[in-house]
Order: sequence, then C-alpha cells, then structure tokens
Amino acid sequence: MDQDGRQRQIPDDEPANVSGQIHPVDFEQLASFAETLLSTPATLYRTLVEHTPAMTYLASPDDPGAVLFTSPQIARSLGYTPEEWLVDPYFWHTRLHPDDVERVLASDQHNKEGGETFSLEYRLVHRDGHPVWIRDQGLLIRDEDEVPLFWLGSTVDISEQKHAQQTLHEVEARYRTLVEQIPVVTYIEYPNTGGAPHFLSPQMESMLGYSMEQWRDEPGLWVSAIHPDDRAFWQEEIERTDETGEPFNLEYRMIAADGRIVWIRSSSQLVRDDDGTPRFWQGILQDTTDEVIAEQRLAESEQRYRSLFDHNPDAVYSFDLDGVLVSLNVALEEMSGYTRDEVIGTSYTRHIAPEDIERVEQYFLATMRGSPQNYECGILRKDGSRIDVHVTNLPIIVGGEIVGVYGISKDISDRKALEDQLRHQAFHDPLTGLPNRLLFMDRLQHAVNGLKRSSLSIAVLFVDFDHFKQVNDGLGHELGDQALIEIAGTIQRCIRPGDTASRLGGDEYTVLLIDVAGTDEAVAVVKRLMNCFDKPINVAGHRLTLTASVGIVVSSSSEDDPGALLRYADLAMYQAKSSGKGLYEVFDWSHPAAARGVDSR
Repeated sequence: MDQDGRQRQIPDDEPANVSGQIHPVDFEQLASFAETLLSTPATLYRTLVEHTPAMTYLASPDDPGAVLFTSPQIARSLGYTPEEWLVDPYFWHTRLHPDDVERVLASDQHNKEGGETFSLEYRLVHRDGHPVWIRDQGLLIRDEDEVPLFWLGSTVDISEQKHAQQTLHEVEARYRTLVEQIPVVTYIEYPNTGGAPHFLSPQMESMLGYSMEQWRDEPGLWVSAIHPDDRAFWQEEIERTDETGEPFNLEYRMIAADGRIVWIRSSSQLVRDDDGTPRFWQGILQDTTDEVIAEQRLAESEQRYRSLFDHNPDAVYSFDLDGVLVSLNVALEEMSGYTRDEVIGTSYTRHIAPEDIERVEQYFLATMRGSPQNYECGILRKDGSRIDVHVTNLPIIVGGEIVGVYGISKDISDRKALEDQLRHQAFHDPLTGLPNRLLFMDRLQHAVNGLKRSSLSIAVLFVDFDHFKQVNDGLGHELGDQALIEIAGTIQRCIRPGDTASRLGGDEYTVLLIDVAGTDEAVAVVKRLMNCFDKPINVAGHRLTLTASVGIVVSSSSEDDPGALLRYADLAMYQAKSSGKGLYEVFDWSHPAAARGVDSR
C-alpha cells in the first residue's frame, strides 16, 4: 500500500529478508508502525514490513475480516504465499480451525460494529493440515480527519508456547492426582533449614487438626508439635541425613491440636539437580498410631512378638492403561529385589503371585473405570520368594480422562503371619493344641448341616477321665498338665482320620465322628479309643494307668441343635460314670432331656 492508501503487491523478485525472534506486538507498536507507514517512502516501508519479526497484514477499514495485504512471513507460518492468501480477501476464514470459527467470526463482527483494537488467540490450519496457534492483534488506522484508512494487524506463531502450557497442565494434573488422593501426607523440605517442611499436602489438616494456614503462617509450629521426648533424636536424624544425603526414615510422636499423641512415620528421599546439587527432600508422612498401639498391646500380652510392620517406606509406582509399569520409586526396588531397568516396561501380572492374578486383574480394571481399590495380594520377589502386600490403586486422571493407574504397596507379610498365629490361638487349646470348644462347636454345626445331604449319621463323644484329680494331687499340676498333653496325643492317634478331637477344659475331651453308619460304628470307635488307654502312659518317669467314662450321642437329623447334642453326650457320660469307671453309655433319645431339649441333671 502506498502512502496515499492504494494497495501495491510487492514483486516476487524482491527478496524477503525476514529474521529475528517472533514477539507479540502491542497496540502502541502497531500505532507507531502505522504512523511510519503513512510517512515513509515505499522502499523503506517494504523493508520495514519484511523485517518485522511478525506477520503483518492490512484489512479493509469497513471489515477487519477482509484481508488486503499480508507480509511474506505468512509462508513460514502457514505454508501459503501472500498471492495465494490474497486470491480471496476472506480466504483466511476457510483456514480457521473448526473449533475456533464461531469465536473468531464473532470478534470480527464486533470490530465491524465499532471496534478500534482487538487481540485474539486462535488456530489456523497450515497448508499441510496441522493446526498453528497464533496471537492476532489489530488496530484501526485513521487519517488526520479521523476517517478510517485500514486495519493494521500483526500475528505471531505461539504454537510452542501453547504446547508448553499443555504439557505443564498435564504434569500438574498427574502430580495433583497423586498428592491429593494417596492416603498419606506428602511434603517437601529444603536441606539445612531445620527440618520443618516447606510444603504439606492437605491431608495434614485431618491428621493433626491444625489448619493449612497455621502450618503456612507459623514457622515454629512443626518443631513445637513434635513430642518433647522425641525432638532431640528427630533433630539428630535431620542433621545427619542433611549431611550424608541418605534417605530419611524415622518414626516419632507429634501432638495434635486437640492434645492427642499421634505416631508419625516419616520417609523421604533427597532430590538433586543434574549436577548432583541437593534441591529438596520429598517424602511422605503416615499416621501409624493404630499400628504402634497394636504393637504395644501385642508386646504386653505376648511379650516377645515381632512388630506388626517394619519401617520401610511404602512402594509407589504407576502403570499405563495396558498395565505396563512406567515409573517406580526406590522402595519398590528394595521390596521386589529388581532394579528399575529390570522392571520398567513389564506387565504388573508378571510380579503377582499366580493364584492372585485373576483377582488383581479385576481390581485393576475397576481402577481404570475410575474406582479406587484397596486389596491384599502376594507378589513374587526376584529371588522367587513371595511377600504379602496391601495395595491401594488410584486412577491417574488428566484432563478429565483416566490415563493410567497409580499403586501404593505396603509389605504386610509380618502382619499376615501374626494373624495366622492369633487365629490359631483363638480356636485351639493352648495346652494341648487341640481344637477348643469354639472350633469344635463350629465343626459340629457344619456336620449337622451336612446331614441334609447324607444318609449317614454323626456322633458326639464326651470323654472324662476317672479320678484324674488324684494325678494332680499326687504329682502336681505341672506333671498333670503333661499327662493331659499325653492324653490328647493318644486320643488323636486312636480316632479315625477326618474326625475331630477337642479339649473343653480340665480332663474333659470331646470327639466328633462324621459319616458313621449308626450306633454300632460309633461304639466300635469308642471301644478302640478306650483300649488305647489300657497301656499306662509315661509322664516324667511316672507310669499312669488311666480309665475314661464316655458318653455317646448319635444323630442323623439336620434339625438337631449342636449345643443340645453336646449336653446329651455329657449326660450319657455321667450315666456311664455313675455305673463305674472305664465304661461308656449311649444316649437314649427317649430320655426326658431329649423331649425337653435341656439337661435333666
């Protein structure tokens, strides 16, 4: 365009010398540029336009959408020559990204109706089909009489900036999902600053009751909240790990806002720059109060039990939607025995105990559908050994879509072993190891229920050893206990496989016989059992000859009450004992006790 406002196309044989970085152009720059256009000779104008580090264009004063001129930089930005771009003043409308058309045309309409300036970011479609983000700024130029001459615009390619912004949003979303959803507090602490965290995730407020504003505004709150008895060794460990760079792992007490004592397990790793310079400590805090209390109670009752959990940091890792491991922390390496390079890119199913794979796959699929999961399973270490872990799975959500799965694993092998031991103690006699009354009655109930599907019967034996009090009185309770152990072993050896022997207490034992043909078979078992005690038992050099009185009740009805069956066997035993020693008695179902459902004694 010449000084008088007429449009002129720059000849193709005039070289375009475009260089420099592309920067946004503000409206003051545009106004200055326009003033220069109106007062500068054509040659200088062309040089100015072609050396401007942004694409410059002119549009109709009546319609900013009607492009009259564009500078050569358009070829680099969008792949079109100025000649191609100007075949139709509205050609650029066809290159608008479909998602931006309505918004951009609405801006043009607004400018047609009286706008003086505009600034807009939108996408144009490059000649090869890929979208290009641009920032478009325009200014309406007027002459000395305020008559509109043309719209002067400048556009810059901001695609790289937009891509960087999108990448940052994705990273922030992943981090936010991890920090805000895992059932622990995450924190950042700078080295050599006294140990107080610089950042705490929101879970800290529910853990100790102090608001996030208090943690932020009261620098001394952290140290003052640590239990006075624990501050010294906590401070020593902070200083030691700041000096050595070793992982920080410590369990200590903190005082909550309401005065409660809360046990905290703190685990962190030192994050370094590429050159090895320490940047910050990144770690997690766990409320271990329940675990500590459980350990203390177990120590009081069992005295030398192992602790329920060791103090290793939890393993944190992530999978893509195909279940392929894409990241892990050092704790998982230590837990599994594998190095990072050995497991990155492998499927999670490779490391799950075979018997748990199908169940874990269902939890994984549920997590990918957006539902967090908590479960226990076994994992296989590199050396082939198995450990039990408690797993929390959380969906990784970015931009409203699930893109993967986070996992957090805690080694619960010690707890599982302890649970097995406690379960055994709950259902077995501590002296003889036989099932106790609770387990015996449970098995009796199952046996009664099984009569619905069987043509056979069951029998309950109540065994009481005659004059056993004399053993305790004569040899003492310690040897009496040894005799009870020998009796238990003899009973187990003499009954049939599949039957259950139990010690109710003192010298009273019960036996559950399943799948018996009737009273005769039950009596045969009793006779064999009584014959086993014909030989004296040896207790610490003492040979004891024992006899037992046995009550028998036989049932073939699934309607019978297990507690009543035990009482009937007890009643029959007393009837046998009243007739002498070393005898057995079969319960008579015509007995009045059976009719009333109670013991007649």
